[in-house]
Amino acid sequence: IYIGDGHSDICPSRSADLVFAKGVLLKKYREENIPCIPFEDFSTINKYLKNNY
Repeated sequence: IYIGDGHSDICPSRSADLVFAKGVLLKKYREENIPCIPFEDFSTINKYLKNNY
């Protein structure tokens, strides 16, 4: 699991099985059609993990 929002997160996030992204990272993933889960805050992530794992 990788959680990120900035330019410095682009490279390390690519090796994760599940990426939560916002900001620059989300924009980059959308531009490249790479799957990720958008998030606003950690409650979004918590809810996703509770419902899916």
